[in-house]
Amino acid sequence: HLCTRDPEASVRILAVHQICDSIMAEPQLGRAPAGELSLVAAVGDRVKSKHLTERRDSITGLAQLFHQHSVRPRLGDGDGGVGDAMEVSDVMRVLTNVSEENDVFAFVPKLVFECGFYTDAADPDMRNRIVQIVDDVLLGPADKSHPDQRAVGLVLLLSSPGVHGTDSETSNALSWLKTILRQRSRLQHSLSRYLDLRSSLKNLHAPGKGGQTSEEYLTTDAKAYDELEKLCKAFAPPTLDAKPLPVNALIKDLHTRRDRHVFRLLSTIAHPCHSVGAERRALEDLPKRCGLGSSGSKGGKDTGPNRHAAVFIKSLVRRTSMGHSLNGDVVRSCLTLARDCYGFEGDTDTEYIAEDGLACARRLLSGVELAVSIFPSLIDVDSFEILMGLFTRSRKRMLANNKKKNKTKSQKDELNEAVLNAILTITGECAALHVEAIQDQPDRKKGTIELDYAGLQRDLVTLCTTDGTNSQSRDAVKILTAVAPLVQTTEDDDSSEEETTDSLTDLLQTLISPQQLKLSNERLVSILYSLTAFVESNPKVFVEGGGMKAIHFALDCVLLGEEQVVEEEPELDPSPRRKSSRSKPSPTKSKPKSKSPPSTTTETTSSSTSTKEAPHLSNLPPAIQQSCAALNLLVTYLRTLPPPKHTPLSSPHVILLRKLFATLGRIVEGYPPPRIQFLNNANAGSYLRLQAGIAILRLCDSARQLEPDFLNCRLWHALAKLGLDDVHWVRCKFVEEWSEMMLGRGVYGAKASSRNSKNGSKEEEGDSRTAPGLRFLALLVFCADGETGANGLLANGHAANLGSRRQAALKLSARSCVSNLRTTCAHTLAQCQAMGRAMEAKFDTMYKLFIMPEFAVPYALHLLSHRVETPTCVTAAEAALEAKTKDVEET
Repeated sequence: HLCTRDPEASVRILAVHQICDSIMAEPQLGRAPAGELSLVAAVGDRVKSKHLTERRDSITGLAQLFHQHSVRPRLGDGDGGVGDAMEVSDVMRVLTNVSEENDVFAFVPKLVFECGFYTDAADPDMRNRIVQIVDDVLLGPADKSHPDQRAVGLVLLLSSPGVHGTDSETSNALSWLKTILRQRSRLQHSLSRYLDLRSSLKNLHAPGKGGQTSEEYLTTDAKAYDELEKLCKAFAPPTLDAKPLPVNALIKDLHTRRDRHVFRLLSTIAHPCHSVGAERRALEDLPKRCGLGSSGSKGGKDTGPNRHAAVFIKSLVRRTSMGHSLNGDVVRSCLTLARDCYGFEGDTDTEYIAEDGLACARRLLSGVELAVSIFPSLIDVDSFEILMGLFTRSRKRMLANNKKKNKTKSQKDELNEAVLNAILTITGECAALHVEAIQDQPDRKKGTIELDYAGLQRDLVTLCTTDGTNSQSRDAVKILTAVAPLVQTTEDDDSSEEETTDSLTDLLQTLISPQQLKLSNERLVSILYSLTAFVESNPKVFVEGGGMKAIHFALDCVLLGEEQVVEEEPELDPSPRRKSSRSKPSPTKSKPKSKSPPSTTTETTSSSTSTKEAPHLSNLPPAIQQSCAALNLLVTYLRTLPPPKHTPLSSPHVILLRKLFATLGRIVEGYPPPRIQFLNNANAGSYLRLQAGIAILRLCDSARQLEPDFLNCRLWHALAKLGLDDVHWVRCKFVEEWSEMMLGRGVYGAKASSRNSKNGSKEEEGDSRTAPGLRFLALLVFCADGETGANGLLANGHAANLGSRRQAALKLSARSCVSNLRTTCAHTLAQCQAMGRAMEAKFDTMYKLFIMPEFAVPYALHLLSHRVETPTCVTAAEAALEAKTKDVEET
């Protein structure tokens, strides 16, 4: 009662402290009866409190209890310093019982990750506390545990209820954890850029005439300061005495420091592969140098500016460094333990069997998947060798299973396939960086490495063309395109770039052969996925190697259902600036088709009913799978084209775009292609309609500059109706894609391709992101839920409600987009004003019409006025004419 209902916050906080202290002192209380469970649940409820200190202390106490009573009993006591490496039997003992019954603290990881909802702007103290809990508290500090123990502990966190499994579908705990890690990745990249700019100043510090510094030095110094300001304002340090720190003054003080060791320590944590010792040194030395070294120190005590600087630099190090829960040592231990567990074939001395070893290996690889999806450089050369060894063993087991007469998959086979999928996903993310690391080490290029890249190439080609699944084929092509230089280097030390291109061209010719590109091919979906990965990795080789044959096949044969022509398709000119003496090819004219009304067979007269959740693509008819794969290939290829502002589109590309936009418009409006128009499946039409809408959004990304020429008003109206779709999962998925577009994340980021940044972390939000079109911002009026109550369904256009959680995320995305647009508008105005009155007038007459968010209101009113549910004002004459017409029709 004191913890949950007392009106005084100080009493509730004291009750939280007393409960946590009493439970911490009790041994083995983690599997306690219902009495202690109610106390722990009471503390968990206080995390939702509006009082800042109360929720911060509650989540800290729960995290400490989780480590004390749930992690340490499983992984071993860590009071005596760093422990020993874990044996395979101990690992399997822990991972085969990841969800123990009556575990009072099993909900704590989910609650901690969900607290990532508190941003730096909303509650900086809570945000910094959550980062510290994830790094140091849940699994304990690195100096008291072995990397093997922290690797197994990471798997326990990811396997806890609500984070992984069926409960994760209703929780976004893992998404918030990824948000924290992505912010860390961006901070590392920004710090790396600042240090590079600062290091370049020593080469430019050459005084000019009159003792003045050169102009180039001043320009570079200003860029470095802007980068540091961007870095320090990307997070908020904790408050000091309930007051925010003077960040601007601290930024200036840090930039003007002459202590080179400060920036040398910062450079040790600017890369994801830094050691735990580097982080420890930075946390210990930097606050002393930046705090006690200031002019305000009195007797070695942190007072005034010194204390501010110490807190600020310590927060910067903690938010930028990798922490103890997920770093290079943990990832390497996960791979080593996964290799040992995979090789476990059962033992008479234990109750574990081979299936348990495969399941443990899959759980360990899940931690590597999380790390590599954000920090691909954590896979070093040795870790890559472990991955390839696992790939070879799982591949051999898969081939042995394919040779069996009985094609039914056992549990062992399914687990092996899951392990193989995880290995390919991880390798596809880190293969490009691995090639760079190998090429930077000449001794490894001469055969000292144990990997057989030529044999790896043969296995991957077989996987993507013969017996691999859709995801396996896609990842196999990613790896093939990345390791192609190493294959040529292994076979011939004097290989050139032309030979690498030839090997990729041979792979492309295999994928686009007539035997592969035909509708009757059972592996057509996998081939289309492979081609999508190829064009994303090597668009130039794709065009020059005849890949346009696959583009025309995807649009004409797969989507439109036209008869396949055996003759060779004309190639598009990859360089539109080159003029050809040949006449322009005239597009082939197809027979005009009568426009039939929208087919309701896929929605109403089907034998199966539409599900509430989005169906998996593999459960849909083959025609839908092929159409979605073709859409993905077309969109991926068209997004690789340079923007028309830089390079004008060639005539064949314009024809292709117009044809594709017209096809997408018909699908969104409810006119599916003939080959899928009468499928007896309730989810087929809905799924294809959703994919067509997502394709339009991705093609109309502002960076592509295709919206003004190809998105007409009718198609815009049809796209807006997806925001009011009556199928719940269609509307939810469309709104999620729209939110990504508004925030410039995922595929809509300027650096969202497969390229990795210099410091080995993925750039999802680059500096050159373009503002979203105001026509798409206006879609908010359809994406949001209408009023609730008796008339809510009618006011919402009979659309399925999103729900409170998605509605809150939608509003957050809209606010962030509007805020970014206003910031962009203010910066553009300042630049125009600095360039003179003519540019300022041009801003008022042209620029602000595209970036000022208030100009999205006319578009929103236009959409609302064309809704069927919007009442219209009818004059008396029009009403009389309508009544007269109705009487005539009745007569």
